[in-house]
Amino acid sequence: MKTIALKIKSSDISKYGLENAESVNFNELVKKISRELALEALKNAQKAAKSSGLSKMTDDELNAEIEGFRNEGDS
Repeated sequence: MKTIALKIKSSDISKYGLENAESVNFNELVKKISRELALEALKNAQKAAKSSGLSKMTDDELNAEIEGFRNEGDS
């Protein structure tokens, strides 16, 4: 296994919960970053759904949209 040094901004150290870490396994770091990116994407999707009115759709409306999309491929 090889060891490398990385320069990470202080804000990112806090963001990824690395304040007390002496060393971090690469896979663990990737997991932490991926989790943060997924959370950010989810928040952006929620914001887009809210601003477009999609967040107010009922389950029946949502299911109708999904069914309509699926049926487009059959045409």
